[in-house]
Amino acid sequence: MSNTEREVAKVMSADFILSRGFIPDVSIRFDYETGGSQFLTGWFCDVVFLVKLLQAFGAESMDEVVGKYIYVTHSQAKIHKIEPIINSEGKSFDITKWQDWAKTRNDCCSHTGSEMDALDFS
Repeated sequence: MSNTEREVAKVMSADFILSRGFIPDVSIRFDYETGGSQFLTGWFCDVVFLVKLLQAFGAESMDEVVGKYIYVTHSQAKIHKIEPIINSEGKSFDITKWQDWAKTRNDCCSHTGSEMDALDFS
């Protein structure tokens, strides 16, 4: 992660979509307090990704994410990690670690709740 920054960002929009009508994807717009915006999008996401993403915000739906503030570790090219500002309100989610893990899996969508809890991407 060369040239990364950790900044406070406000979520301006958040949605779960089907890209091309069949590829699960998220689209989240972060506005940084220092100026500028960045989107978390273009990810083929699985159930684990969605659960870990919502847990980072301490949320149960994408609607609850909009308007929240969160730490975002990012480069110009992508968002690497999101962390709650107050730890008791969420769990850190290292998206780069998830991406590396997902590349090794063939069954990304078949996890029980206890298996998901055991996956640590913080």
